[in-house]
Amino acid sequence: MKLTDLQLQRYGIYQNVSWQPPAAGLTVICGENESGKTTLLQFVRDMLFGYRRGKRRGRKGNLAVELANGRVYRIHRDEGETKVTDDRLETVIGEPADLWWNGLDRNTYEQVFAIGLEDLQGAAILAQDDVRAGFLSMQGGEQLARTQRDVANAREELLVASPQGKRVINQLLNDWQKAQNDVVALAGEEEEFAAIRREQNEVDAQIKAAEEAIAALDVRDRTMDKQIGAWEYYREGIETKRRLDLCSTIEHFPADGKERWNKLVQRMADVNEQREAVQQKLAAIAPTARQDVVTLEPERDEIASLYRESERWRELQQEEIAKNEALAAWQQEFAARTETMAAWPVAETAKLGTVDWTKGRELAAQLLRRDNELHYWENDEPVVEAAQEIKTADVPRLTDETEFQNWEQEGQEMLLLAREKQHLTDEIEWLETLPVKRYSAFFWLGFLLVLGALAAFYLYFTGGLGMEALYIVGGALALSLLCFYWNYRKSHQNEYRLAKLNARLAELQARQTELAQRLELAIPETESELENFRQELETARRDFYRYQTQLQAISWQAESERRQRLEHEKWAARGAKLRADREISEEAWTKWLAAEHLPPTEAAEIDLRQAQWQELFTAKGEGEILRVQLERIDRQLTSYTERTASLLQRIGETAPATPETIIELADRYQEQMLQWQSLQEKNRRHEELSKEKALLDERWTLC
Repeated sequence: MKLTDLQLQRYGIYQNVSWQPPAAGLTVICGENESGKTTLLQFVRDMLFGYRRGKRRGRKGNLAVELANGRVYRIHRDEGETKVTDDRLETVIGEPADLWWNGLDRNTYEQVFAIGLEDLQGAAILAQDDVRAGFLSMQGGEQLARTQRDVANAREELLVASPQGKRVINQLLNDWQKAQNDVVALAGEEEEFAAIRREQNEVDAQIKAAEEAIAALDVRDRTMDKQIGAWEYYREGIETKRRLDLCSTIEHFPADGKERWNKLVQRMADVNEQREAVQQKLAAIAPTARQDVVTLEPERDEIASLYRESERWRELQQEEIAKNEALAAWQQEFAARTETMAAWPVAETAKLGTVDWTKGRELAAQLLRRDNELHYWENDEPVVEAAQEIKTADVPRLTDETEFQNWEQEGQEMLLLAREKQHLTDEIEWLETLPVKRYSAFFWLGFLLVLGALAAFYLYFTGGLGMEALYIVGGALALSLLCFYWNYRKSHQNEYRLAKLNARLAELQARQTELAQRLELAIPETESELENFRQELETARRDFYRYQTQLQAISWQAESERRQRLEHEKWAARGAKLRADREISEEAWTKWLAAEHLPPTEAAEIDLRQAQWQELFTAKGEGEILRVQLERIDRQLTSYTERTASLLQRIGETAPATPETIIELADRYQEQMLQWQSLQEKNRRHEELSKEKALLDERWTLC
């Protein structure tokens, strides 16, 4: 079997990935840790044997395989759904393991056939002679194929698809069917039936033994197939190990180490000679330090910075005076504006700042929504209607349905008994009117037979007839007795019938009396009484079912009342929750007003309060801008003063920290720079030699 196409649509780290392995040769997959090698191997196993329990969610893919016969199949698995199609796009029923590998399970595949990393690392043991011999002994070698052929031949001999086939089973089945037919034909004869039953049991036992033998041969055949598959995987493992053993590592070592070392020693000698020559030149030149000539050099940048900003320093001094005058005018105007807004205390206007009006509007809308919900809740109170009660006068004598059904059945039985009693009475009266006949045709026939017997006896006595006359006498007397018996039955038939009818009538009367006591009703005798009894039954039925209907209606009303009370309880609970939510919203609204330093305000007046705040905040902002500008000017002036005072302290000068002092220091620095330029050429030559010396020192260090 070859893997020809892998489609990993959703599987672990793979999403919509496809791969077609080479058709020939050994394929080796390598990569970094956690790069998906094991996931790809797990995908192949899941496609062949199905997803493990609990690990199928979100997984989807398909795998194409080519069998040894050249047929190509594709296995599709989408979570719990599985489909196998062939190269003609026809669906194949069954799992791949059952179709191609004789029911091989996943555990056997992973423990015996699959070759993992650890298996490859220890694959060398498979080449040992004792292991190979043991493995071949387990598999059976050539005997395996011979045994498999014997099993197949035995099955063909046992089950042959021809009229002459299935000799053993067909013969047993024919014997069993013959025994069945004999059992049916001889069921009346006990001994033969028992023998046939024993024969049938023996035939059944033989059939069962033959079926068990066939099942055992099937199991052995599947075992042989698994062992053949194991041998094929063993051969593939040996071939894989042989190919992996071809890999080897090669190491390289440098060969010019001695020559490179000699060059390094020569370069170090040259660098050292150059260092000594440069050092002699540096000793002949004595440089003049810049700080000895330009005493203000350490503060050069600070002096230049303050000199450039000296004009800005003077401008800020003039601007500070103007801003202080504007701030005094604004304070007078703002005090006059706050007096026109009584809702804003003076203390609150002093704390006026930026307000989160978005949050305020959300809290106001929430509070208004809670008020509306409470208003609608109060108008939505459910009505609770009390259930009605049944009056005592309307309650029938029987209220239980089972008791009423028994009572009604007994009433219907009373009606049937009354009808039957009437029919019995009519029949008794009719029988009593019939005449009594004591002598029927059977009597006269018996009389004639007696006369015939006497005549035959006479003939025997006189010798006219022999022994046959006695037979005639006996037969005639027996027939005469039978005729007299039937004459007696015929003549007393009506009396017997009357006795039975009277006994049945007495039974009916006793049963009617018993039913009348239970029903508490009179026994109906006439047609009018029967009609009255039937009407009483109908009235009782109507009253009972009217009462049951009332009970059902009251039950419905009670259920409706219960549901209404539940709705009312839910309504009350919802009201309590709405009140609690309203209190929470009101508390949040109050806290927001206090946190934003706003006066007490209704939620519906937030727009008005925002407009007032905007007016005050704008006016206050003008003053804040003036204060900020003054603070900025003061910080800048303070910075200039502190920087100048610090500079004067560092250079040891005692002068006021003013822009004029900075200008004087800048002029002195220029004079020192002119003096330094005349000595700069000598110092430049000394600097070049120093750099050359440093470069040589660096090369020496590298060597």
